Formats: sequence, structure tokens, C-alpha cells
Amino acid sequence: MLATDAGVPAPIDAQVDAAPAPTFYSALDALADVESGPLKHIGTGAWPGNYSIKACAYRNERVLVVDGYCTHKEQPAFRLVVLSPTRGRVDIYAEADKPISGLKRADYQTFYVDTEPAITDATLPAISLALTYAQLTDWEQKNYDHRIRGGQVCSTGIASCADPAWLEPAKAFVADPPEAWYRIIHDLRTRAGTDAGKITRQQP
Repeated sequence: MLATDAGVPAPIDAQVDAAPAPTFYSALDALADVESGPLKHIGTGAWPGNYSIKACAYRNERVLVVDGYCTHKEQPAFRLVVLSPTRGRVDIYAEADKPISGLKRADYQTFYVDTEPAITDATLPAISLALTYAQLTDWEQKNYDHRIRGGQVCSTGIASCADPAWLEPAKAFVADPPEAWYRIIHDLRTRAGTDAGKITRQQP
């Protein structure tokens, strides 16, 4: 049993090191990582959770970036998924009644942010910037399975969050997103005009 300097046993709670709290990836940090360098197209194809609409994936030196609605004809919804090997995963979703790229926040009907910490256990391999498109979609499906088995998630769309310090800035982001959000939508929508047709063979 552990003892204090005075020879008195330490409380039980002090004898067991608490697991460190996860650090959740903020939307602002994710946008900064997306804009940190040129995005190289990885692939185009089905994306877990929305197989009827193609997604396009990209990488730069910091993150993998997924445009979840990479179509020639713009949709009234936009999904940005940002995956960092060290910071985790951020999913930002906006929906309106007309194409998103011409709108501002006040016109959105739905807007939320989800985040997950970087994988640190043996249940799922950590994300890698070197993944092919097929490997990335496979990872995303396994990550979804990991999440519903109890993986830690923070979201502006739910009442509870393991990191309240993440939640308040995230709510401020949802209330008034920065110009970087609109720049990224415009950039990815412009790229979709070409990249939507680059369908990738679904082989690892």
C-alpha cells in the first residue's frame, strides 16, 4: 500500500493513476489544418454512412480531408471530415434548402460539429496520411463500429460531452463560423467539378 511521508496510507483514489482525459480536436484547428497546405486528391467513391452519394478525399502534410458530397451537381448539404493522425477526427455538417456554397450560416437549416480523439487503443489502427482511398473508407467503417461500441465522441448535437471545454467553442463555431469555413466549401465545390468524375476502384 502506498504511504504518505508521515507513514499514513494514502487514500485509495490516490493509489491508482487516473487515465488521462482525451483531448478533442476543435473545428477551428481542423479548418486551420485543412488550409495549412495544398490538398492532393486521393480518390473518389462511396463513403460509409452515405453510399448513394460519392465523396472525394484529399491529403496535405497534416490531415486527410473528405468532401462528403462530391458531386457534379451541388447538393443542399455539405459534409467536411478532417482526420489527423495526432489530433483525431472532426465532422462538420451543414444542410439547407438550396446549394450550400452560395449561403451563409443564417440560411442553414442544420449545422453541427462532431469530434473524436485520436485512436490510442488496440481496437482500431491509428489513422495514417498514407492511406489509399479504399483503405480510408475501410478505416472509416471500422471507426464507426468502434464509436457505437463506446468510442468517445463530443458533439454540438448532444447534451453531454466528455470535454465541456471543447463544447462551448464548438457551439460558438456553429453559431457563427469563420470565413475559413466558407473558403473551404468554395474550394472543395470548385474541385468537385473535376474530382467527382475520378471514381476510384474499391481495392485496398
